[in-house]
Amino acid sequence: MSLPLQFIAASLLVAFGVAIVIAWLLLFVLALDHMLLPWVNAGILLYGLGVVALASIVTVPGIMWAQRLSERVPHRWKRQASLPTWIGTAVLSTGAVVALLALFIGR
Repeated sequence: MSLPLQFIAASLLVAFGVAIVIAWLLLFVLALDHMLLPWVNAGILLYGLGVVALASIVTVPGIMWAQRLSERVPHRWKRQASLPTWIGTAVLSTGAVVALLALFIGR
């Protein structure tokens, strides 16, 4: 497989995991505003860390693959090639911190 196709595949892996975490974060905001039923709110708060962990199973290999591929691109494309790595790392870290805070501090 050529380098652009590999980079697209790695970016799709990262995008899939990021979409899962962002969807959970949006549900978390709805749960904090009490816009959902009480047992749904509890489930969203309780299973947040599990959702982030499952998303990281897909996203972390994609991040590592994208990082290795970004080392092989020309220097002028280095910043653009490392974008999936930065986005995936930031979203997974944010999701993990929010999920841990929801579990330990929770309402």
